Formats: sequence, structure tokens, C-alpha cells
Amino acid sequence: MKDKAWVRALPLVLEKNDIMLVHASPWRPETFSYVHNDEDAKASFKSLVPSVAFIGHTHVPVIWEVTGKEIRHTVPGDAPAILYNGSRYMVNVGSVGQPRDDDPRACYVIYDPTRKAVWFRRIPYDIAKAQNRFHGAGLVSRSANRLERGE
Repeated sequence: MKDKAWVRALPLVLEKNDIMLVHASPWRPETFSYVHNDEDAKASFKSLVPSVAFIGHTHVPVIWEVTGKEIRHTVPGDAPAILYNGSRYMVNVGSVGQPRDDDPRACYVIYDPTRKAVWFRRIPYDIAKAQNRFHGAGLVSRSANRLERGE
């Protein structure tokens, strides 16, 4: 219970050095809105003051970029993504525990603010152990089963 209280006490948004960290969307973060597509990203960019936001919630790694009124998204690869001055970005970091992009490996990012570079990293983890923890906690079997497929 102490861990849950600690998590509940965390701020919904953290901003520091022109970077925002938010679980879901910069737009109304208390509603935990999803950023699934360019239209969702457009609404979120209206509330984004820093040049870079790191988000999650959908568990799908993607980078949205807005330059002027143009919004585009890219699916990250192995090479670092360079964030250019003059653009603003939302970087969905994927998921360490429940990836949903058809790749069951854990996904996380490394950000170098000096180089303005983002690396997406994938690592395998013990899926069977995670599934056992799901079952032991009485969580829905569907959630445990999809871990194998990353969906």
C-alpha cells in the first residue's frame, strides 16, 4: 500500500529544462486521454509549451513532430531520432511491461538533451514470469496472454 500512495502522490505533469513528462497527453492530463493518431496529437500540441514531451499510455512507440501547422509521425527504428530546433515533439516511449506494437520485448528510450537525440531500445524479458504475476494478482487472463504477442 505504501507504494500505491507514493505513485498517487506523483504529479501528473513534470516540466524541466524545456522537457515535459506526462503519462498520457499534455492536453488535460488528468483525463488520461490517449494519443493514438495525428488528430489526437494536434490537440495535445495545443497544450504543449516545452519543445519535447515524453508520453506513454498507448504503449506504442512513436514520435510526433509539429513544425508550423504540419504534424507528422514516425515509427522509431534502431538509429537515433534527432529532434530539430524549431520543431516540437511528442515522443511515446512505448512500454517496459506491456508493449502493444506487436513486439513483445520491453521498450524504453534514452534521451540526450545536448545532442537532442532519442534512442529507442528493446530488450527481452521473462514474459512467463510476468504472466504468472498477472494470474497471481487475479488480473484478466487476456492481459497476461497478449504479452507473448506484444498486443
